[in-house]
Amino acid sequence: MPKNRRSLAACFGAVTILSASALGPVAMAATADPAAETIIVTGSRIARSNVESPSPIVTINSAEISAVGANNLGEFLQRMPQTIGFENNSTDVFSSTSSGLQLTALRNLGSERTLVLVNGQRFVSGLSPGVGYGVDLNAIPVGIIDRIEIITGGYSAVYGSDAVAGVINVITKTDFEGFGIDAQAGIPEDGDRNRQDVSVTIGSNFERGNAWASWGWSKDEGMKAADRDFAKEDIIYYPAGFLDDKGGWDYLGSGFPPQGHFGPYNGDGTTFVSGLGDIANSDRFNRASARDLASPVDRRLGAAGVTFDINDQVSSSILLNYSQVEINSEFEPFPLDLNDNVWDIDRGGTGGMDVATGPMIPTLLRDNLLADGVTNLNDLGLNGTARRLTEFGNRGSAIDRTTLRVAGDIDYQLNDSTTLSVFATWGQTDAQQQDNVGINRERAAFALDVEPDPNLPGALRCVDETARLNGCAPFNVFGAGTISPAAVDYLRLPQNLDSEIEQTVVGTSLTGPIPFELPGGAISYAVGLEYRDEKGSETPDSAAQAGVSTSNRILATSGSFDVTEGYAEVSFPVIDKLIIDASYRIGDYSTVGNIDTWGFRADSPLTDEIRLRGTYSSSVRAPNVADLYAGAGETFETLTDACNGITATDTGNIADNCRSIPAIANRIAAFGSFALSQVESQSTGGFNTGNPNVDEETADSWTFGVVLTPAFAEGLSVTIDYYNIEVTDAITTVSRTDTVTRCYEQSPTAFALDPTCSGAAIRDPAPNAGALTQVNARVSNEEDYYVSGVDVQVVYSMDLERAWDRLAGTMSINFNYSYLDEWDIKPVAGGQTNQEKGEIQYPENRWILGLAYTMDRWTADWTVNYIGQVVDGNVPGQDNADIFGDPLPDNANTCAARFYNNAQVGYDFTESIQAFGGIANLLDQEPCILGQNTQYGNVGINTDAALYDVTGREFYFGVRARL
Repeated sequence: MPKNRRSLAACFGAVTILSASALGPVAMAATADPAAETIIVTGSRIARSNVESPSPIVTINSAEISAVGANNLGEFLQRMPQTIGFENNSTDVFSSTSSGLQLTALRNLGSERTLVLVNGQRFVSGLSPGVGYGVDLNAIPVGIIDRIEIITGGYSAVYGSDAVAGVINVITKTDFEGFGIDAQAGIPEDGDRNRQDVSVTIGSNFERGNAWASWGWSKDEGMKAADRDFAKEDIIYYPAGFLDDKGGWDYLGSGFPPQGHFGPYNGDGTTFVSGLGDIANSDRFNRASARDLASPVDRRLGAAGVTFDINDQVSSSILLNYSQVEINSEFEPFPLDLNDNVWDIDRGGTGGMDVATGPMIPTLLRDNLLADGVTNLNDLGLNGTARRLTEFGNRGSAIDRTTLRVAGDIDYQLNDSTTLSVFATWGQTDAQQQDNVGINRERAAFALDVEPDPNLPGALRCVDETARLNGCAPFNVFGAGTISPAAVDYLRLPQNLDSEIEQTVVGTSLTGPIPFELPGGAISYAVGLEYRDEKGSETPDSAAQAGVSTSNRILATSGSFDVTEGYAEVSFPVIDKLIIDASYRIGDYSTVGNIDTWGFRADSPLTDEIRLRGTYSSSVRAPNVADLYAGAGETFETLTDACNGITATDTGNIADNCRSIPAIANRIAAFGSFALSQVESQSTGGFNTGNPNVDEETADSWTFGVVLTPAFAEGLSVTIDYYNIEVTDAITTVSRTDTVTRCYEQSPTAFALDPTCSGAAIRDPAPNAGALTQVNARVSNEEDYYVSGVDVQVVYSMDLERAWDRLAGTMSINFNYSYLDEWDIKPVAGGQTNQEKGEIQYPENRWILGLAYTMDRWTADWTVNYIGQVVDGNVPGQDNADIFGDPLPDNANTCAARFYNNAQVGYDFTESIQAFGGIANLLDQEPCILGQNTQYGNVGINTDAALYDVTGREFYFGVRARL
């Protein structure tokens, strides 16, 4: 697409004259005519005289957040049926750069397609620009939230790029007066993962406005996988007849143990006992013994705001947000393979160690290997020279992530109904990351090449004299505890990575009525101009960029883009019973050129009891800094090889193409099938990278709903809304499994021209090998998404004194239900459509029910979260597999429905002081078990923490005071 930029003046000359742009809800509400009590409703920039909206809005107030004892906004949104918290301090234990983030996504369309606003204005991303884009909900203090409004569908014409799946608008409290303190502490039944939260707020009204400030501290001490039964062992599924007659999840462990694993032997030369399914009698290493189940997170949060009436016509406001989030993640020590990590035999390396003369090799190991015909350790092949580097300590990251954001606006009341506004926001997220992830591979080569020390009888030294001058010490990997402190000091290679994201948005807007009326009333409008600049950089240290370390190689990321946009929104009250809104936006991007979007919304109150509403819109997501400029990052993300399990008699394109690879054909001829070992299936590397030529994605969405407020049940409101979202040319990095599958789905004629699919899938060419060594991917416009479903919300409040004289209280009910009708991924270039509906992160049925009861000084809340039955993969064998690569049976592939009950009781000592206590996950529901080789099992914790609770039953208590 041409990147030439052209002025928007011709299209929006009138907007320029009127001086219009986006404005946040709080400021807009303040400038509206007080007599009309106009407000801003999420999904529109036009002030309205009531809260009714043509858009399907789910509203959550601060009391509902408090009722479940949520420690942060992300934790609460994870419970909502419309969202999924796919990034948190459990899902990201193994992904060091993202550790500790709290990201959310509407309809599981990704955080980059869910626009998170604070008071109607954008919030800076918290995700490193080398990884992606998403607002870190850790940076938004729960204590200052008044309510959250969630709308589904495309709203790019109203808010700009990224509002493809919908919008989450966090609306903060204003006009604080006095002093407030909130404190809460929680501890699970198992006695770990203690959590504490404290926030203090002070505010005061003065003659022309209000000023307030809030400070908070939050600590999550985290917990270890070893402290939960479902996560304490490294497991995989064994079919019936292997370990027992039933089959099931059992111990697997890692073939990279602390004592070393060389061919069929331990590092000391004794026979390596695999001990599958028997952790007590296995030489394998239990990785779960060292992994975090939830990484510790420490947050310091600050916020302050000022509203000030300059005179009777001009008002202004400023909001400041500050957060510092510290995360310390930890997982098992590095698994070293000499042949792969040091001698690079898969890339033409010629290094190795002579078995007969290597002075560090124990006699028993030497004799056994020579008897087996192994004369050099490189003869053992990839993953044949394995050693867990326990002497170097656990791997992990210490991250200090700081976010600062300032938002300000000035509103000028031109007359009783017209407002001119100017606003600006600036935000920046800085992250400093320190990693203990690997060793210096170049130094390891010197430290493995040793000879007898002529100056110290019986001792060894490094052969290379220059290396010795630099502190080289022999690197003895043969046996447990054999690596000396001197070798650790010489080989240890701490790494660091710094990232920075900066966002600047400025704009001006004009809102008011047009002096022309339709039968239903006056036409209202909002028009504006907006400029946004996004910058991002991620700088790994020189060792990470050069690939000197045994950890994943990462190249630097640096880039920016800006966009100038104009928009117009008009509301037509056609008749008393029909209002139609239309919106249009055009943007000039420095990267993809001009983009325009539009939307229509209709609201029809047929009677006092029935309202119909609907929306239809076209939205876009322009590529962000990560999409465009992310440096190449090495990955070992779990994948399923389409060729795994192929036999000589299987038919179809995949089977034909797999057998056309000589190494695979040889292996099938020798063993009857191409069956990967556990090590082979877990050792495929590769690189993911951005793409400066990627284009924008577009989305068409529509909703249709009905709002029922029956007269026979005062206080009852029922909304039913259907939504349909189609994303075209989605910007994505295709999963490694899909990359391989799509490569091998081609016709054999096309596949023969390029068996690596332009370097996307590279295999070990050695005879009887054929395992994938690299699967590479870059960002591209490669997929279309089709998502649809139905949302139902029931809100009911009743005075129980009327229903039953003995109860002098009030009962309220809030029920949110989401039904998923379709979630399909279709490759743009053709091929198999992935049907995600019914899989773990795409439940067909989810709901949350909240019951609240108030009587005198007492309050009681009961909340139930329901997650319907799901499967790990709709295509077992392609999505997941047992230890032999065969499809998982139904009992292992299926996760039963979960009910998470949460109860809380509060007591008001005075009108301003309340104490409360509660139990989260009251029935102690354990998560679904998902071990190795599953699609959604988070590495090392045996479940999917994006959907399921991993903490268990948790008790908490706290106090709230307003003085």
